[in-house]
Amino acid sequence: MLSAARWYLICFAAVFPLFALPFTEDFYGFNKWVLLLVTAVFLTILWSLIALKKRALAVGRGAGLAGFAVLTVSSVLSTLVVSADTPESAAAPFGPLTLVAATAVLALAPAFLTEQSRTLLRWALYLAAAVSGIIAVYGAIGLGRMVFPAVPALTNPLFTPAGSSLALITLLIVILPAIAAETLAQIRKRDWARTGFLALGTAIIAAGLALTAAGIIPHIPATVLPAADGWSILMDSYKGAEHLLLGVGPGNYLSAFTAGRPVSLNLTPLWNTRFTSANSFLFHIGTTTGIPGIAGVLIIIWASVRPLFSRRQRSLTETGLAAALAAAGLSLLILPPSIIQIVLLAELLLLSGDRGEAEPPAVRMPALSRHAAAGAAGAVVLLSAGLLFLLGRYYAGETLYYRALRAADAKNVKTYNYLLRAIEMSPFRTQYHLSFSRLNLLLAQNLLSADQKNAGTASPGASFTDAEKKTLTTLTQQAIREGKVATSLEPRWVTAWENLGALYDTLSAYTDGAEQWSIASYEKAITLDPANPRLRLTLGGIYTRQGNNDAAVSQFLAAVNLKPDYANAYYNLAYAYEQKKDYLRAAIALRETVAHVGKDTADAKTAGSLLAGVTAKLSPGEKTALAAMASATAAGTRGGVNPLDILTRPTGYPELVVPASPAPAPPH
Repeated sequence: MLSAARWYLICFAAVFPLFALPFTEDFYGFNKWVLLLVTAVFLTILWSLIALKKRALAVGRGAGLAGFAVLTVSSVLSTLVVSADTPESAAAPFGPLTLVAATAVLALAPAFLTEQSRTLLRWALYLAAAVSGIIAVYGAIGLGRMVFPAVPALTNPLFTPAGSSLALITLLIVILPAIAAETLAQIRKRDWARTGFLALGTAIIAAGLALTAAGIIPHIPATVLPAADGWSILMDSYKGAEHLLLGVGPGNYLSAFTAGRPVSLNLTPLWNTRFTSANSFLFHIGTTTGIPGIAGVLIIIWASVRPLFSRRQRSLTETGLAAALAAAGLSLLILPPSIIQIVLLAELLLLSGDRGEAEPPAVRMPALSRHAAAGAAGAVVLLSAGLLFLLGRYYAGETLYYRALRAADAKNVKTYNYLLRAIEMSPFRTQYHLSFSRLNLLLAQNLLSADQKNAGTASPGASFTDAEKKTLTTLTQQAIREGKVATSLEPRWVTAWENLGALYDTLSAYTDGAEQWSIASYEKAITLDPANPRLRLTLGGIYTRQGNNDAAVSQFLAAVNLKPDYANAYYNLAYAYEQKKDYLRAAIALRETVAHVGKDTADAKTAGSLLAGVTAKLSPGEKTALAAMASATAAGTRGGVNPLDILTRPTGYPELVVPASPAPAPPH
């Protein structure tokens, strides 16, 4: 058993960064997560059996393990107390199950490792990083496109089985100092065969790191949450003692982001992006698990950096490992969270353990009878089997969901059954219910469209048979039910309320009262994402269709105040003002539309044409004031006039000097 565990750990280190399976929506991160959990269960079973046989419980120790334990406890407590959907929160990428598994590996693996197996484990990490570097180099030079032109992933120059370019950078930048130091150590030993392999690996890792960094750095501003905004969201999430101590719950970073994101983000290319993770592991854990989570991360960072400054005399190899461990710890401060970070840290903490001990410390067990020992072993096996069964159901749900997505892309009728079975496997997965809700709505819309086309009438369901009416009713009810289930599972997810609002909005075309439910859903979404101008625009559109132009103007004005360069909001605002016969404000809004829409585009021409039409409806004095404002803008100044001040003022135009129309001349 000891030998099997050692070789398993070595193979795990070599395979983990490269592990991917094309059976789930996320080929990379999710399957790595499953592999980590399976590894933890496997080691737990072997460790328990060996402990019962030897009558001793051998466990690892150290500050790094203590940090992981603190992080695990804080994550578990946050899940149990704060999270609405406890199972989904527990299975979050950086939630309790991930941290429990990593802590178990770090605590139990020392019982299996010898000095020789540590060496093999170290070389397995070098191999994994070198292969990842080769893939990065091949992608950057376009070899993947040439050799596998039909495989979409391989045609991407930034493709990596690590899951993301930033995860790959984490892997390469952590392993590079270790393999470089190992190369120097082998040069000193004059082992030229190993030196050659290590030097080649070092060069490949360095080249892969350089090419990946060059490819991803230009895209970081458009893909990663700015650090200042991540800090702002972290601080905003600490409103209230509960969130200060427990955070918002693992897997719930999206709710913290939407509730606390700064309005200034609306003036960047990220304005319409919703982030499910922070810009750094520390900020992410701090937001989701509170102050105790931050304490756990800081303990891990301290344990990672401390060996680098130890005065103990070390070999070159040990110095390289200390540098790699420090790099892995510091990555928690500056890089977005990834499962590779967690596993790398656990593996490097294992390799940096005290070499003075032949075995980890062990606590002697009380004497057990033969039957008691067998019962304890059986309990461990049964518990592990139960966990693997639940994990199997969860994985089956993910595979069914992925098959549903593929079937939907191919317009295959099996989509419905796949989604239904996925929900049966994992009824706590909010995303499954959202997708099933949208699918039922789409099927209902298709049924109505076919009816209208065949019957040649605008009346929904005019020629339906009783069976077709029953089908339509069933699909509509299922769409609403699944949408409501999503909001009950994750009441703080703005996407769930936005989906419900869009669902009711669509049904309002042929269902009385649905429009008011849509408004209520969007209002709830706005309370969860108050800085989002797009939600205001959508709600304003519903009010416009109702003819409630005052309410529409209020929402469109909120949108342009949140995002002053939002051309679409200005366009809709102009329409609402025109319906209110407030032509001057309509003209000003259209001028802002033209100013913020791309030049020489079809949208610019359309807005310009509408502006000319609205301007023709202005009084002479209003035309003069509008022209003066246009002249001031063309000269590079608003002339002391801010268009938003005019648009948001309830009555009158005190900012503009509107000359009175001349009185008609008296008749001779």
